[in-house]
Amino acid sequence: MRELSLIILLVTTETQVLASQTMFYTENGDDQMANAVILILIALVATGHLIISRFRGGSLRKGLGM
Repeated sequence: MRELSLIILLVTTETQVLASQTMFYTENGDDQMANAVILILIALVATGHLIISRFRGGSLRKGLGM
């Protein structure tokens, strides 16, 4: 529910957020395009995470205290 309210604040008539594009495609019955947008979103988040963890020197083991 929090993400939905954030999407409502970010989406205007001139801008689109990937999550809102996914909802748009799903509502119009274009599930394959929605899945493609979700894969792009996952790739962007994973790439950003890898870049940030590379620069900060963090790891999952450190974060979990292992």
